[in-house]
Amino acid sequence: MRRNSVIRSWQELWEERFSSRDYAYGTEPNVWVREVLERITPGTILFAGEGEGRNAVWAAEHGWLVKAFDLTNAGRNKALQLATTRGVDIDYWVQDITDLNPLDHVVDVVAHSFLHLSPEVQKVHIPKLLHSLRPGGSLVSESYHTSQLGRSSGGPQSIEMLHDLNVVLSEYHAVEGIVFKQEHAEVATVMLDESDLHRGEARVVRLHLQRAET
Repeated sequence: MRRNSVIRSWQELWEERFSSRDYAYGTEPNVWVREVLERITPGTILFAGEGEGRNAVWAAEHGWLVKAFDLTNAGRNKALQLATTRGVDIDYWVQDITDLNPLDHVVDVVAHSFLHLSPEVQKVHIPKLLHSLRPGGSLVSESYHTSQLGRSSGGPQSIEMLHDLNVVLSEYHAVEGIVFKQEHAEVATVMLDESDLHRGEARVVRLHLQRAET
């Protein structure tokens, strides 16, 4: 199957999921993303794969200047609807991560939660987000660990799309011209309560990386 056909199928899946009236993953932010952002002075933030906007809208409510993107129009529409309901503004556009030029954005934080992609896209296009960070800026993320396979609390049921902490860190360390320190990097067992799709005991990778000042 050609790459464009794969992208269309992936986009169609998420368009369908986000087209319902209810919010597939709820309207409250990811707990880990919220906890880390509460420790950082608000500035500019870029949310990757932001879905229906739960993290982005929360951040805007707490003083952040928010940029966000995802693959679907349905996700963007739901995010903008949530922002309007909460009385905040977010800059949200539709774009495939493979087409993103991170140098078009200069932000204090890049964040994403449960962003799972094919291994080849993950390896190349998630680490490149570090180039959006100002020196001293942070990357914050939570994703499902490989040991999540077989659990009913969410995540892809494909080992290739789940994350190994050491592999993820090695991919970030390999980004040319970027040096970062690990503020936090762990595999954790957590109790999720984000929606019926993310509920119960889960194994996750939690990261907070900071780009070096020089």
